[in-house]
Amino acid sequence: MKLVAVLVFVVVISIENVESMTRAQIENGMKIMRKVCQPKFGVSNDILDAAMEGHFPADRALQCYQKCVLGLMKVLKNDKIQLESLLKEIGKILPSDMIERSKEVSIECVPKATSEDACEAAWQFVKCYYETDKTMYIFA
Repeated sequence: MKLVAVLVFVVVISIENVESMTRAQIENGMKIMRKVCQPKFGVSNDILDAAMEGHFPADRALQCYQKCVLGLMKVLKNDKIQLESLLKEIGKILPSDMIERSKEVSIECVPKATSEDACEAAWQFVKCYYETDKTMYIFA
């Protein structure tokens, strides 16, 4: 577990020190985040893999997993998705051909994360993100 924590730290530091990442690099970073968040909430591989295909059951483990990922991405404050932080991270890490559309999707979806429950709100946001533009989806 300590090794995974160190890897996440390295990924986060790497993300902060690059102008942008390739889609493959982002997906590799998400794999590391998955290794951190998945065991914390016991969400199954089947559910996470299904989310990549647009299936978002109202599963508490999935919802809290998604909150964990958003937390690692540093876009949560007081358990709320911070649009400004999200837009800043998008501009820093995504390849230039993904930035504008990802910002548009985020601007559309953050207000749709209406639940007072932080896990459910993260799930609402991620689900909206996929439904709005699945080509931009990177969260599982």
